[in-house]
Amino acid sequence: MAETQALVPMSAASAPTSEQPAFIQTFFDSYRAKESHVFIMHGNINDFPNNSGRRGDLRRALALSCDTATMLLECKSQEQKEEIGKVSRILAYYTMSNGLEFASTEGINTWRVIMKEYIKSLMTGAADADVDSQVKELEKPLNLEQALNTLNLWFTASKRLHQNNQKVDFNKKGTKLPDPLFTIVFFDGDAIFPTGQMAQLGGDRSPIVNVRNWARDEALGNKNRIIVVTRHISDIHESIRGGESGVRAILIPKPTMKDREEWLNNFDASLQERAKKGTPQRLGGQDVTHIEYAAGFDSTTFAIQAAGLSRKQMENIFMRSALDHEPIDFPLVRALKTKALEEEYGGLVDFREPEHGFDKVGGHEHLKRYFLRKIITPLKKGDKRTCSRGVLLTGPPGTGKTAITLAMAKEAGVNFMIANLARLFGGLVGETESNTQKFIEAADSAAPVIVFIDELESVLSAGRSSVGDSGTSSRVFNSIMTWLSDESRSGRIVVVGATNRPDLLDGALIRSGRFDAILPCLPPQRGDAKGRTEILVALTKKQGFKFGKDLSATLQSKDTGIGKLLHDQRIWTGAEMEVVLKEAIDNALFAGRSAVGLEDWNQALADVLPSTREVEKMIDLSLYYVNHLGYCPDDWRERAQNKGEILSSIKTGYDEGSLAEERNV
Repeated sequence: MAETQALVPMSAASAPTSEQPAFIQTFFDSYRAKESHVFIMHGNINDFPNNSGRRGDLRRALALSCDTATMLLECKSQEQKEEIGKVSRILAYYTMSNGLEFASTEGINTWRVIMKEYIKSLMTGAADADVDSQVKELEKPLNLEQALNTLNLWFTASKRLHQNNQKVDFNKKGTKLPDPLFTIVFFDGDAIFPTGQMAQLGGDRSPIVNVRNWARDEALGNKNRIIVVTRHISDIHESIRGGESGVRAILIPKPTMKDREEWLNNFDASLQERAKKGTPQRLGGQDVTHIEYAAGFDSTTFAIQAAGLSRKQMENIFMRSALDHEPIDFPLVRALKTKALEEEYGGLVDFREPEHGFDKVGGHEHLKRYFLRKIITPLKKGDKRTCSRGVLLTGPPGTGKTAITLAMAKEAGVNFMIANLARLFGGLVGETESNTQKFIEAADSAAPVIVFIDELESVLSAGRSSVGDSGTSSRVFNSIMTWLSDESRSGRIVVVGATNRPDLLDGALIRSGRFDAILPCLPPQRGDAKGRTEILVALTKKQGFKFGKDLSATLQSKDTGIGKLLHDQRIWTGAEMEVVLKEAIDNALFAGRSAVGLEDWNQALADVLPSTREVEKMIDLSLYYVNHLGYCPDDWRERAQNKGEILSSIKTGYDEGSLAEERNV
């Protein structure tokens, strides 16, 4: 175990000031602008704080930014030391297990000097002889209640000290004491400031009340900062995590694709550097000199496959690889990633790194135009005003809704997250609401991100209230509706919903304000050779298999080979065409051929049948709900304008059973 702990260079600096994390800078900027002096840091709190490749944690990152003595240890020049030494900074932590701790000996010594000066005026009955012992008792509180008392005494002393020093400056006479900038960090925030009804919290109310009072005390904020740390902000009491509380929430995000690759390369470089110096890392009794990848796998591939993971979780994958003496490959990353996300989010979300852009998606030119104009370009420019908050894609299964959304995320260069809303519902009291908040937090932590919600009707359908669920379904629905309407996610979180049954969705969901557009994602028309050719070309690129000369010569034929599919008068979705292609490839491989021949193709086309009738009705549903004809496929636009004919077709589908669960359309 000792070897495991020593895996990464453990020098005094986990994060030099030059590698200051962005969330620390946000904290500084907010405090300097006097937005707040009480903060909640949430999200990716257990990760390494930067991409240096060295170990570190949030505690260390804060010490290197909020404690002068610690910062001086990292200075590389005398000039830098002089600049940092101009400001006295003290950092302290409070945890449920260790109580109150200071980041440095110098920090606690400065704290003692000030407390000794003010102890007699702060505590009634204090005598000169008891000052030292009283200060020692204060700096080692036995429980949370005593810790809060110590902090309140400090805050009072700090305010008096600051006022006294201001008077000395103004009057040009008197003695000034050191006036440090004090930062207290509460770890275990969810246990100290728990969510829930105040009347039911009992003695736990005192910490919450104290934070609310601290946030309202502007004088306290002149020289003091309070930070509450929690994984999920929804676990912190409602009265101190937003609204008019005066508390600023700061998200610590998951690493981006660029962050992950940079960390991996720096981590690998640090291992190689140690090996060159003759002090290689050791793990499982073996020297570890570099990250070992399987053939066809490298740092870029690892970073792609690790979408949604933290730096620490990527290190865990490396450690498992080194312990097992196996190179890192796709199955290992996939297995450990699935386990990590399951533990963190309970299967609510899945992160994927898109592998290709629009070049490998056939057809859907109208959707590509919408995505490029309304989502991709604004996201790249950071233009929140014109960026779509989301789009609802409708159409039969197998038309490429997931594929084109993945490609859009690739083109935009942002994260891609799949939401499994069906997993929101839990059996324990409050579990469903907690899961809903965790899902929303997951999206926030991944921003900028495309959130894809498939089969939207399964969770957000009409008639959502269930007998006996005490209103849970309605509360989940309302929470999702509120989130979809939240303008603060504009330009950061774009939601793409997908459904083949828009008629089953609640009317509140499809009204404007949640999704900026409802657009069809449809297969080509009957006999549309051009549209099917585009899809087939994209599919062959994806599969990477060649056609034989005898098959390639059949493009214009209506009776055999590829041409028979292109000119077929039945409706084929892209997924069904891919099934034909894969079946043909399988036929060729089974026969020992390196290219798909005419015989392979014809056999596959004879074996695979499209579900034309059901697809037709779903196409009509999609066209009935489209709300922007400018982004409707050209070959379906004329029908989309004939609502009466479409409505009649839909009702026929209900009557004949090809569309189940009739709704008012």
